[in-house]
Amino acid sequence: MDKIKHEIKQLENLQHRIYTIIVKRSIESWILAGLCVNNPEEIPNPEEELKRLMEKRGKYFIKSLQVYKRLAKEEIDIGKTLTKSASFKEFIDALQA
Repeated sequence: MDKIKHEIKQLENLQHRIYTIIVKRSIESWILAGLCVNNPEEIPNPEEELKRLMEKRGKYFIKSLQVYKRLAKEEIDIGKTLTKSASFKEFIDALQA
């Protein structure tokens, strides 16, 4: 953490805007939010929950960048993700700032 804080301080000194967003649990919680799961940031193991949900929908799930890209393009509702995940909303707000 000290190294990260040091790096952030250096970037701030260079006049860069820095946003720190704490993703609760993992990025999988954002995906679960977009798939309309309630309280996704409170799920103890969102990766396992995502796997169960996809299998329940009849889809085989392997954690990979390609799978996450496909989910983002084809299945995730960004509007619902914004309402169900506070950290995702913070991320989008930072991108728009």
